[in-house]
Amino acid sequence: MRQMPTMTSHMHPFPWAVDISSSPQQALDEMASHNIHHLPVKDGSSVVGLVSAHQLEVIIAAGDAASTLDPYCDHNALRYQTQDTLDRVLMGMLENRQHAALIMKGDNLAGIYTHHNAQEHLLKLLRELYPPGDDVA
Repeated sequence: MRQMPTMTSHMHPFPWAVDISSSPQQALDEMASHNIHHLPVKDGSSVVGLVSAHQLEVIIAAGDAASTLDPYCDHNALRYQTQDTLDRVLMGMLENRQHAALIMKGDNLAGIYTHHNAQEHLLKLLRELYPPGDDVA
């Protein structure tokens, strides 16, 4: 019998993170260098939240960005554990209208799961269920 996959097999493991004392531009540069759109934010070794590229781009374009990430950090970012199931995380993201969730192993950051990851996994599933060239027409 098939079981719902856990986040261990679907999260982006060992994500890059940025320190809360970093500037919005430093965080945006970090995201651009890794071609990502969300970054976990840490204060030392503790995970304190999440920032998005879109949010930082808007703030920087307005010309009134603060010197640190603290005002822009989503301190209430969704957090799930590695053993949580994929459907639970997706439902939480949908219900809370969030584009990303932090995946933890205990109190430590283990990964991140974003709407982009969800789209990739859906595409893979659709291609497995409906391989090209199987038209019956």
